[in-house]
Amino acid sequence: MPVIGSRVRTIAKPAGSQVRGDVTLTEGANVTITQTGQDFTIASVGGGGSAFNMPTASVNRVAYWANISSLSYASGLAYDSGNTRFGVGVGSPVATLDIAGVDGSPSGVAAGIRLTNLEPGGATWNFRAGANGTNTPTAGLSFAKGNTYYQSFDTNGQVGINTTSPNERLTLEGRLSMSYTTGASNASGYGKFYVNPTDNLAHYISPAGADYAWNTTAGSVGGSGFANKLTFWTNASMISGATGITIDPVNHRVSIGLTTAVPLNALEIGGSFRVSDQAWTKSYRFRTSGSALDFDIGGADMYLSTFPNADFSGTQRFKLVMEAGADITQAIGQWQWRTTPSGTVHHVVDANAGVTFNENGEDRDVRLEGDTDINLFFSDASTDRVGIGTPTPAEKLSVTGRLALGFSTYASQSSGYGIVHMDSTNKNLLYTSDVGRIFKLNNSLLGTATSTATWAVDLRTGLNHKTMLSTATVTVWLQNPTDGEQYTFITRQDATGGRFILWPSTVVWAGGTTPTPTSGATAIDVFKLMYDGTDVLYRAVPTLNFAK
Repeated sequence: MPVIGSRVRTIAKPAGSQVRGDVTLTEGANVTITQTGQDFTIASVGGGGSAFNMPTASVNRVAYWANISSLSYASGLAYDSGNTRFGVGVGSPVATLDIAGVDGSPSGVAAGIRLTNLEPGGATWNFRAGANGTNTPTAGLSFAKGNTYYQSFDTNGQVGINTTSPNERLTLEGRLSMSYTTGASNASGYGKFYVNPTDNLAHYISPAGADYAWNTTAGSVGGSGFANKLTFWTNASMISGATGITIDPVNHRVSIGLTTAVPLNALEIGGSFRVSDQAWTKSYRFRTSGSALDFDIGGADMYLSTFPNADFSGTQRFKLVMEAGADITQAIGQWQWRTTPSGTVHHVVDANAGVTFNENGEDRDVRLEGDTDINLFFSDASTDRVGIGTPTPAEKLSVTGRLALGFSTYASQSSGYGIVHMDSTNKNLLYTSDVGRIFKLNNSLLGTATSTATWAVDLRTGLNHKTMLSTATVTVWLQNPTDGEQYTFITRQDATGGRFILWPSTVVWAGGTTPTPTSGATAIDVFKLMYDGTDVLYRAVPTLNFAK
């Protein structure tokens, strides 16, 4: 048996000859086989066993075992010649090429196939099997250039393009480009998309072969100025899906979130919708709230305004401002109340001109209610009268309750109307005529039922006064007279009679003699006093013993 050990040993034979017997290679030995133009085979000649073949022109070729039933090297590389199977990382391959690896890192590159083109411009691509912890979906597959993933598959049969997290049957991150095709009818039972070379539009072919155009060209929707607008299938009668979106392109209607099969308006929304700026700093929201419909504002005031032109050009006119930070709603400009749009104006509130009720002069009453008085102010349009405290005014102004007048002084009134007012000095109710004449209105008959020893008379309360004389001497005290006014005093003796009146020294009597009251029981006397403010005297005339 030839042994090749630490020295180089050469066995030279002619072409076609054989080296029989065992050849043992010891550690560190080299075997050099030089063969020109012929296959080289190491075979078990006698037993018909395996043979190792080196084909002709074997430069950069892999030698192989011709007759071996299996080849295994520490379960890392295995060949099953009987079933023509080759395994990498598996001891018993079950497929023509069976590859296995172990890698739970995010890259997972050790559990995959790597292809590299070493020429200029080449790259390295990886076909990886996923597991827990890998970027490739768990138990899924991925294609990637380096660590840039271009396609992935998960165990739910979902495919991702440019993503490792597909959430639909096909999830695409990026744009979809379609080339021209004739788009022949589809008999496979599935619809398909294609670009039609005639109209340059995206088309959809239904499983039944119906062809629908998806129009995205400039100006195709409603004329010029509509570039990049989108219509849906221009030839379809209806598109409806389980997602709650129904599109009626024939009638130009869309519904979202509704179960109705056919939308009845241009846009119908079931539920709430929100309009916000790109920074999400302010939003408007329409929402259903129980049986109500709410319009909410968040983050900013809401302006309701109009423009004269459909393109929002011209003067912007603000109508209403709803403040976001306070319970305040601002009404801008003139507000009109009408029974029908553009109908007769009944009432007007104008920020500049004021408030007008019954603008058109109709029989429309106006009522202002108080806390306890429902007719605090009532304008009866049918009678052109105003009631305060009453819904049935009998005169131009009817007041149910007391009327209080503040102090004021009017020298004259040039408007053609007289004025009722109160004298601020003597608290008298006065009437000033349109030419400036002043009349005192306090002419009521006042007095006490029975006088005491002192009869104090405030002359501001009226021009006429009366009393019952019930003490032996009644002293009269006159207060707050007005120059030029005449006052009348009526006295009546009580059942006893004989009562005496003591007048103040400022009262001077005609003829210079103070009259003595009629002394008989129940006797009546009348005294008239005119006040002279210049002399500060009352000039008096008595009329005694009136018949009963």
